[in-house]
Amino acid sequence: MGISNLSTLSSRFGPSTKLSRHTFIDFQGIRSQAALSAVGAVAAVGVTDGNINQYVFGNQGELLHTVIGTTAAVPLTKAGSAAGVLLAVDATDDEGLELTPHYISASAGTLLTAFPGRFVARTDEFYFRLKFKILTAVLGADFIAVGFRKVETIQNVFTAYADYFALNVNNGAIRTLNELGGAGATDTDSTQTWVNGDTHTLEVRVSSTGFARGFVDGAGLTVNPTAVYRFADGLAVMPVFHLQLDVTALDPVITLLEWESGLFSDRGLDNINDLTAGV
Repeated sequence: MGISNLSTLSSRFGPSTKLSRHTFIDFQGIRSQAALSAVGAVAAVGVTDGNINQYVFGNQGELLHTVIGTTAAVPLTKAGSAAGVLLAVDATDDEGLELTPHYISASAGTLLTAFPGRFVARTDEFYFRLKFKILTAVLGADFIAVGFRKVETIQNVFTAYADYFALNVNNGAIRTLNELGGAGATDTDSTQTWVNGDTHTLEVRVSSTGFARGFVDGAGLTVNPTAVYRFADGLAVMPVFHLQLDVTALDPVITLLEWESGLFSDRGLDNINDLTAGV
């Protein structure tokens, strides 16, 4: 483990705001690659053997970029002349990265107890959606996971977290992946797929009673898990994007377009009454 680097990317954005606990990052608004500058160091909180990088986007939108694996950190980059931010990793099996809110104290290297993006199950009603494009090599990853995980120390394998509910693109198949209290992962095939060149929005919504469901492009899944997933009462969770490669020499080309998370009371006209229907 040891000490990990903490760096900052300050970028010019279009409409990027953080209202209350609402975070909206429009990656498409980035016009150029900004310079990285070291701002300090933070101890790795968990088993990560890569760097932890802090990225600050425009109007206070902020993410931690944790490297999974033994290689040096590959920074987020402007996606050429196209819109968005490009995720880059080396083409090595089981290596990748994780994006989360800034939940680690830079000074103490400990987990923060309050930060934008922290939600409490069965108290808050919240959501996370990520819009992105997979240009090539969608078959090169067994974890392209979007959802919520427990606020806990970093794990290099997504299923090593104790509690999570996510949509996961596994070698092109869109699946749900969930676990409660470290009791073992449940992996369900939605029967929906992602092919090279596609752009989709993956979203997880959690009701005020803790029930979680997945959505693709705003629509419910074709097949949901047989058992309805419910986060434990009082559990602190946060949004997460987790990428982990499956095949050496296949490096998925992924462009981030939009990141949005928050309370449904901040979202406006949307509602999630359907989450508890039939439960």
